[in-house]
Amino acid sequence: SQRAEQKIHQDLLERQKAILSLFQPGKQLSFREIFKDLSGSIPERTLRYDLAILRDKKLLSSKGKGRAIVWHL
Repeated sequence: SQRAEQKIHQDLLERQKAILSLFQPGKQLSFREIFKDLSGSIPERTLRYDLAILRDKKLLSSKGKGRAIVWHL
């Protein structure tokens, strides 16, 4: 439901919202592209942690393995 979706977005940290703002439907980004687009404003380890949280909340998906992983909505 839309209310549940709003609740999920309220629970996100500002940096997680910034990550989500990089994506549009159909757009895929690698970890390096995401890191670069955020101008390195957060440490790599934190970015990996946030991407995992966003995936667990089903806000982002990933495909591929290792360095070949791409992220998408």
